Amino acid sequence: MFGMSVCDIMCSVAMAATSLPMPKSLPDGANKSYTKPYEEWSGTKLGNIKTCEAQGFLFTFGATSMFSYNAMLCLYYACAIGLVMDERKIRKIVEPVLHGFPLAVGLSMSIPPLFQDNYNPSEWEAWCVPHPIICDMDAPGFPCIRGNFSAGNTHVVIILRASIAALFIIIVTSLMMVAVRVITTNRDFKMMAKIHEKMHPGNGLRKQGFSIETIREKNDTTRTVLIQAMVYLLAVTITLIFPIIQMLHLHAEGSLWPNYLELIFMPLQGFFNFAIFLYYKVGNFRRHNPDVTSLKVVRLFFTKKVEEPVLISRISIVHFDEEIRELQIGIHSDDQEEYLSYDLGSVASDEDKIDSIDLARVHEGLSFALETPSKNSSNLSGQNLSISDRISSRGGRNAFDELEACSEKIDSESSRAFVQNVLTTDGVSTSSRGGLSGFDELGSSFHKSDTSNTTWC
Repeated sequence: MFGMSVCDIMCSVAMAATSLPMPKSLPDGANKSYTKPYEEWSGTKLGNIKTCEAQGFLFTFGATSMFSYNAMLCLYYACAIGLVMDERKIRKIVEPVLHGFPLAVGLSMSIPPLFQDNYNPSEWEAWCVPHPIICDMDAPGFPCIRGNFSAGNTHVVIILRASIAALFIIIVTSLMMVAVRVITTNRDFKMMAKIHEKMHPGNGLRKQGFSIETIREKNDTTRTVLIQAMVYLLAVTITLIFPIIQMLHLHAEGSLWPNYLELIFMPLQGFFNFAIFLYYKVGNFRRHNPDVTSLKVVRLFFTKKVEEPVLISRISIVHFDEEIRELQIGIHSDDQEEYLSYDLGSVASDEDKIDSIDLARVHEGLSFALETPSKNSSNLSGQNLSISDRISSRGGRNAFDELEACSEKIDSESSRAFVQNVLTTDGVSTSSRGGLSGFDELGSSFHKSDTSNTTWC
């Protein structure tokens, strides 16, 4: 985001300078390439060839790098959310590419015209652009009064078209990956709600609060993410579509409307991103503070530090826990009671070790796991089994954190069948028994518990 903002500022500064950096006069014969003499162009021209080249370089580098950063930002979210990549892997492997690609595209587009004298005034733009001045198309090599036609229309144009095509492919694909991930997570969340209803059949208020309110909030979050993705895509499209129309000559000859619309919308790329970002920041804050007006929230964001609600936190740490954890079934020496524990062993550093309170954490954020019984506990019988459902994150607590631990008395056989199943929102079970998915096995365990006169709290 910082790199995109810097490039956007460079482009905006070049565009804001308008005709001021243009040279006061052009080489003899240059007016032959224009429909109107250069001296009669509107706008004040105070610069020279060098200032014109500087403006053209800033505009070309800033615009191409900024749009490339848009694609890389979408790719970052695809890796972090769609692929659930570890944060350290993203920093070490992905981020250098995310910065290197936009800079490489920007430099490859902006440096060649600088050495080919192709940055010149254009009667169709309010700033200097890569465009040679009047070239003889009949002479060998297409000599120009200033600039190089072949260099400006092969190297730069090919890279520009390829970059625009790659940009849209990356943006659309990345946003689709994020959308699919969010929809899949929401579907799994509904499945977990059904499981919770089976766990608490006798508690109507608790069941209603979990399966209706929480699912409704989750559906709202799903819609929010999808709409936000579409709005970002729309903002990039509106900004880029009119320069593309002109570049591909898709408008009628002599038509000026694509040029006018480019001048209106292209400088607004940063404003669109800021407006979308601020809108969802305010919406997120007001979901948890409905009595605060939107205008007041905006003032708070700009005047003082605001602690926003944390919806998702430390995704990579959660994913790291699932990758390296080792599930173990142990036998309590005193009560001969089975329990489940996690052992990170030597594969994790001290900073990555998971606190005992977060044993049930998985990369999707939700799991059903058995708590390790305390060896010093005197009120544990051989048939007592504790189960807790949590959503873990570092910083902030979710509604699931409020779920109480439940106990039930079951026979030893049902206990052993149930204790070996740890379910994640992927529907994956740690049980070695075949033929049933994780969710099916949990349902089977509930069924066994019900037939054994099980009582859930």
